[in-house]
Amino acid sequence: MKRTLTIPNLTCPGCTCGHCAEALIDQLTHLNGVASIEANFHEKTLTITYQPSLTIEGLVEQIQSQNYEVSNDENIKTKN
Repeated sequence: MKRTLTIPNLTCPGCTCGHCAEALIDQLTHLNGVASIEANFHEKTLTITYQPSLTIEGLVEQIQSQNYEVSNDENIKTKN
């Protein structure tokens, strides 16, 4: 089993409906190295499990490419 890392509760304020959540899940699950993603549009959060070959910054860039602002409790705050 490959080692994975998890970003819990990545805040995504623009994820406000099921369509937004599905779009983000679809975009990120196609990335080589993403093991799983959960999107909760009620709480506007994402939880991403990924292999160490990916970086948090790279994942954030992918989310931003869909025009979503993201931040997390570890002071990673980014926006377009």
